[in-house]
Amino acid sequence: MSVKGNLLAKFTFILLINACVWVFSPVAEAIIKLESLVVALPFDEGNGNTAEDLSPHGNDAQLVEGAKWGDGKFGKCLRVKEPARAEVENNESFWLHDKDFTLAITINFSKEPGTTGLIAHDNGLGAEAFKAVWELLGGVFTFHINNGGNNVAWIRSDFLGIPEVNRWYSVVLVKKGITYTHYLDGELFGVAENKEPIPREFDNPLTIGMAEHTFYFPGLIDEVVVGHTPWVQQDAQRYFERGIQGVLAVEPSDKLASTWGGLKSNRNY
Repeated sequence: MSVKGNLLAKFTFILLINACVWVFSPVAEAIIKLESLVVALPFDEGNGNTAEDLSPHGNDAQLVEGAKWGDGKFGKCLRVKEPARAEVENNESFWLHDKDFTLAITINFSKEPGTTGLIAHDNGLGAEAFKAVWELLGGVFTFHINNGGNNVAWIRSDFLGIPEVNRWYSVVLVKKGITYTHYLDGELFGVAENKEPIPREFDNPLTIGMAEHTFYFPGLIDEVVVGHTPWVQQDAQRYFERGIQGVLAVEPSDKLASTWGGLKSNRNY
């Protein structure tokens, strides 16, 4: 073989080795560290009234007002209709003020919705109530901030319109600095900037499937995440494809460890 041929063969071999290292290395699989999540609810229990939080903070959710279990995109899920919802007891560990953050939810509508609560932390309805709520409002995913009075922000995604019924949607909202980015099914779905601070004066629980004690979700909810790390599009894509497990950083030797104890064997990865 010629010198040129030898060099080409060596170069090809190096490329193949590097590709294998990338594919099989922890870096390729490891995206988000578990410690960066403050609420992580796969809703895989399928019985009882408690949904286990996989984050280190123990922010378990309680199923209230007739909330039930259903078949999710990944394993089991939360099934709700007004006034059913899941609630996480108020805890500073998941407050969003002065932080970059990520919210993620996988949803399936059982009927055409009106204004619909996704993930919310608020002190109720009205102009004076403090709010940090994520909703579907007028066919647009909207993060609504209210510091009382006229200190209000409406941070919107691109236009979805009337969502399809009985179809799974993967929705992610990322705040980094003053920039808010929505992803839908792993694809970019709107970028907006807003400087309005998020309040910290909350007394009520974090609610999943309800906002402002008024706007309820109709259908199935799966794979809920609140994190204090801003995801990138690759994270949103992996979340769309595999749910919470798809974005968590786990060393290969740890994959059978107790970290995954809350993830049931019927999850269809």
